Amino acid sequence: MADLIEFISQSLGDNIAWSPYCYEYHKITGRKVVVKTRWAELFDDIEDKVRFYPCQSIRQFNEGKSHPNGIPKVLGLDPTAQHEVDWRPQIVKSGMGHIDNLKKVNFHLNRQTPIQKQICEQLRIPFKQIVPTISSKKTEGYSAPKSKYVCISVQSTSKCKLWTESGWDKVVRFLKTKGYKVLCIDQDESWGWKNDFNFIPKKAVNETGDFPIQKRIKQIMGCEFFIGLSSGLSWLAWALGKKVVMITGSTLEVNEFDCFRVQNKSVCHGCLNDEDLDSFEEIAWNWAYCPRGKKFECRTKISFDMVKAKILEAIKSE
Repeated sequence: MADLIEFISQSLGDNIAWSPYCYEYHKITGRKVVVKTRWAELFDDIEDKVRFYPCQSIRQFNEGKSHPNGIPKVLGLDPTAQHEVDWRPQIVKSGMGHIDNLKKVNFHLNRQTPIQKQICEQLRIPFKQIVPTISSKKTEGYSAPKSKYVCISVQSTSKCKLWTESGWDKVVRFLKTKGYKVLCIDQDESWGWKNDFNFIPKKAVNETGDFPIQKRIKQIMGCEFFIGLSSGLSWLAWALGKKVVMITGSTLEVNEFDCFRVQNKSVCHGCLNDEDLDSFEEIAWNWAYCPRGKKFECRTKISFDMVKAKILEAIKSE
C-alpha cells in the first residue's frame, strides 16, 4: 500500500522545491510514497520508502514519444491544465504496487506563499524551509572547467522574470576582472516571441543547449557560485549547496529561498505574488505581458551596481 503524490507542474523549480516534503509526508504518515514527476532522475536512489517515477513531458506527448520505464501517459491531457486524471490503474499496470490515495500538487500564482509551503498546504503537513537533496547519479560522464568559474542563467519563459541584456554583459565583464570564467548554461541561446528576443551575454562561454539535466548538475557542482533569475536552475543551484545571486523583480522575497537577492523595492514589483490581482497565469507566463502595465519596471530598474553589490557579498562569504 502506498500514496501517490502527483506533481502537476512540470517546472524544474517547482519539482525541486517540492521534493523534500514527500519525505516529510512519509515521516509523518508512515506510509510508502510514489511520486509522479517530470524530473524523477533528480531524486533517484535517495530514499527507499519514497520512490520518484518519471512521466512523459508535454513535448514528448506532442511528439508521440514515451518515457522509458515511465508512467505511460502524459502529465495532464494537454498544456491547458486539464489534469483530472486518476493515475492509480496505470501505476498498478506499471508494476509499481497498489496505490490507495492520490494527492495532486500544483503551483499557484497570485499567492504570497513560499513555493515550498504550497505543497505543505496541499499535503496538510507542517512547513519549514528544507534544502532539497539532488542525486548526482549519471553525472560522471560530464566534465566541468578546471579553472575558477561562475554559472549564470539569463533566460525564462516569462518576460517579467528577465533582466537586461546590457546588465548581463556588464556582469560577465566584471566577473572576468575577478578571475572567473563565466558559463551560461541556459537551454536556449536566444528566447522570445515574435520580434522580441532575449540573448545570452556576448562574452560568456556559450554552454547553451538541450542537454540532460545531469550535465547541468555537474557544471553547477563545480562552480564558485550561481547567478540567475527566479527560475529552475536557481533552485537547482541552491539544492546543490551553491550560493545563489538571484535577480528578480516579479516575485516577492517570500516566494523563493534564502539567497543573495537583487530586487528594487522602490518600484513596482512582486506581481506574481499579488493576491489582489486576478489570476493572469495563461497570459503572464507567455512572453510579452506586464500584469500591471508598468512596462516591466520591476526588472528594468535593477541596476548593474545593485547586482555587483550582491556578487561582492557572495564572493566575500566564501
